[in-house]
Amino acid sequence: MVAHSHSAPYLIGLDYGTESARAVLMSAGSPDILATAVAPYRHGVIERHLRGRALPPAYALQDADDYLETAERVLTQVAARLPPGAVVAGIAVAFTSSSPLPVHEGGQPLSRRYPDEPHAYVKLWKHLTATADTEPFQTTPGIGYYGGSSSPSWLPAKAVEFAREAPDLWAQTARFVEAGDWLSAQLCGEERSEVRSVAHAGYKSHFRGAYPAEVRSALGHRLGGAPQPAGQPAGVMSEAWRQRCGLPNCPVVAVSTIDAHAAALGLGLTGSGELTAILGTSACYLISSTEELAVPGISGVVDGGIIPGLYGYEAGQAGFGDVLTWFVRAFPVAPGGTDAASFEAYNAQAAALRPGEHGLLALDWFNGCRTPLERSDLSGLLLGLTTATTRAEIYRALIEGLCYGARRVLDTFRRAGVHPGRVVLAGGLGERHPLLAGVLCDVLGQPVEVASAQSATARGAVMHAAVASGTARDFADAAAQHADSSARQLLPDAGRHAVYTDLYRAYLTLSDVLASSPVMAQVQQLAQRVRAATDSEPASDVPA
Repeated sequence: MVAHSHSAPYLIGLDYGTESARAVLMSAGSPDILATAVAPYRHGVIERHLRGRALPPAYALQDADDYLETAERVLTQVAARLPPGAVVAGIAVAFTSSSPLPVHEGGQPLSRRYPDEPHAYVKLWKHLTATADTEPFQTTPGIGYYGGSSSPSWLPAKAVEFAREAPDLWAQTARFVEAGDWLSAQLCGEERSEVRSVAHAGYKSHFRGAYPAEVRSALGHRLGGAPQPAGQPAGVMSEAWRQRCGLPNCPVVAVSTIDAHAAALGLGLTGSGELTAILGTSACYLISSTEELAVPGISGVVDGGIIPGLYGYEAGQAGFGDVLTWFVRAFPVAPGGTDAASFEAYNAQAAALRPGEHGLLALDWFNGCRTPLERSDLSGLLLGLTTATTRAEIYRALIEGLCYGARRVLDTFRRAGVHPGRVVLAGGLGERHPLLAGVLCDVLGQPVEVASAQSATARGAVMHAAVASGTARDFADAAAQHADSSARQLLPDAGRHAVYTDLYRAYLTLSDVLASSPVMAQVQQLAQRVRAATDSEPASDVPA
């Protein structure tokens, strides 16, 4: 049992990430996390094969039933920590986005009935095969508020891809819904509709008070009802779910939100001009402002997208931590060693190098370029390799390339008149990799704070639950009760910043040259043709 007074009601925040779900238990009015539970998804990310069937490159699927299974597991674990007589006032879900799934009229995922059909599954945020299907949405009214383009990772393009490649299955789809909205409805026992979130709809479906005609034409009735703002109730947990998880009562379930946005709230960043850099597998940059501006190259700006009353801006890098993870796994320091051991060794070796001495320049486009180009056909590059180049030098160059990409994101905001003041690093990478945080500080040339808060996303979800259930008046009050703003500050070194500024200019020049050249796309298209030809060849009788 938790050693805490249970006179105040309790709140639960759910953080649904790429690989696992996390639940935290907090008490209204307290910043302390009283219990935490984590559970991985049974099937993880389905990328290469689905039930023995090869998937095309850039596919990223998930099984929606994994979300229900993990919800039961983590909620049961935190419920077991409640003292006798406790009351849970609210629960909220923060989810990756855009991660939509098709459902039947009764809310059941199509994957239950059609387990061998890829389009019947959740299309995760990093599912990037719908580039050609963005065309109908590139001229929607207000496209300037989405950086000037619509992304293949968003719900509308994924819907068009689905309808084009699997029309019979699309005809059986009653609704195409973000997984966070679907899970919230499932917890309420709602089978006929889902309460859509302004955050998901605003950033990932072009919703700006209404859906544009192009989106309505592509999805029709499958869009569901009008999206609701943050901090509103989506419903009340069903009795069936209460019993499944062992909760003492049926709490209010809040309208869902985006995982990265919840993290900003969890760190207490509720004011104008405060930038949250959430560095994880990818990187997400969030800033709220009193002004609404069209910023070329960002993911979008949405009224109340992060917190009601402010315009929330979002930008990002498609690859970040996963670039470094790829390197240490492809080139481990010691065969058979752990990733942690390789990271420790590479960080120590790379820290001994001076900026610029390795003669390398990396482009951080390993998963494409999100901000400011919004192009998934671009790929990573390492310039300056020689026979004397070491693995540690490559590792440092990759870190620096990621940081140049981050500086370009902030410069994109500044050129449009959105000026980040305070910069806070979240997501855990800055804490676990001091070298990365230090290089980023020097590249930016401004003070940077490294957040030390644990479970920031789930903590932010608790704040949504607090507002929806009434234990907090608004998000400012919720932040005062539940946020953890603890951080350590880094200051830039003027000499290193000067070197990095020269390298950053070279990075921009290289970016411009390669973005305007067809060579990267040609190489990737050739690879796809070769893979397709190989997949169509009959299996050899010779054992592998």
